[in-house]
Amino acid sequence: MKKRMAMFVSLVLTTGLVLGGCGQTAEPEAQQSETEAVQQEGSPEDSAQSESEAKDTILIGLSQPTNQEARYKSNTDAQQAKAEEIGGIELIVTDANNDSSTQATQIENMISKGIDVLIVCPCDGEAIVPSIEAAKADGIPVVVWGREAATDQQDVFINYDWTDIGRQMGKEALSAVPGGNYVIIGGDNSTVIPDEMTTGIKESLQKELDSGEINIVFEQYITNWAPDGAMSAMENALTQQKNDVDAVICHNDGMAGGAVQALAAQGLAGEVPVIAMDAEVSALERVLDGTQHSTVQFDFNGEGEKIMSAAYALATGQSLDDIVAFYTDINGVDIPTANVPFFIVTKDNLKEVVIDGGFKTMEEVYANIPKEEWPK
Repeated sequence: MKKRMAMFVSLVLTTGLVLGGCGQTAEPEAQQSETEAVQQEGSPEDSAQSESEAKDTILIGLSQPTNQEARYKSNTDAQQAKAEEIGGIELIVTDANNDSSTQATQIENMISKGIDVLIVCPCDGEAIVPSIEAAKADGIPVVVWGREAATDQQDVFINYDWTDIGRQMGKEALSAVPGGNYVIIGGDNSTVIPDEMTTGIKESLQKELDSGEINIVFEQYITNWAPDGAMSAMENALTQQKNDVDAVICHNDGMAGGAVQALAAQGLAGEVPVIAMDAEVSALERVLDGTQHSTVQFDFNGEGEKIMSAAYALATGQSLDDIVAFYTDINGVDIPTANVPFFIVTKDNLKEVVIDGGFKTMEEVYANIPKEEWPK
């Protein structure tokens, strides 16, 4: 920790093209440039503070691949809430707009500002390595979350079990359609997530794949997890198979939306089960109207709390024992790791998991349904 003025938490969002891996866009007016945030930090109100008001403050840099998707926005909100609960933390948040070069520049700037801890979810697991290693070389602890970074120069890894997520999605597809032609539309394979998810999906279907009861007739991975790319892929799959498709597994809800559009154009929306993840509001609405079979709800609050708690522990020299569950082998080094819970959401359990679980409100999810038809 370093002596710093007591300052409010700064939200630093770069603007640019909204691309992405999982979710729903944030409101554009919430964005502000890094320059604006720095100007706020140097405002007259701050400079007018007396020396006696200065105190030790932990400066944490949070590098997000994007904040324009529901998953990452929820994660950022949860981390900010935990930082405020802990107190004495100044949080700098950056949004790389899914661009590795932008993320590298943003991290370089945060290092130059003297951050005490770096939290990063990589745009690209390989491209992020120099930035993480630069932070470690400067004596800054590093928390990596969400996507594996290809370096052992990190202190803790907060992650999802992507293989198990894929496995559960595959089981859900199998329960909906126990045989036939399956389509897999995967995310951007610049990280290991799509490969791990597909591995899990195929594991759950292995018996049926071996017997020929299920055939994966189309499999494509989409740059930047783009919904329009998924729509084009689904159109191609339908053309190649002459609409003979029985189930679709998408690696996220944004791409599922694109796939449903392509199915709707052929009169197949609601006829072909679509399985995805992220529990975006738009996806939950599709689950309710039957055009999407299921999605995956992540425990965003628990995830954000774990990430910020780990960062605080590293900054203050406290133990990670209450956070770490196991170790991940990265380049031959065991990295302390914690996983985050997730839940499969269908029409039957949506209210119980999503609404009663506190992840979304009735007003958000059931806005397009007459209030008298809302579940009790």
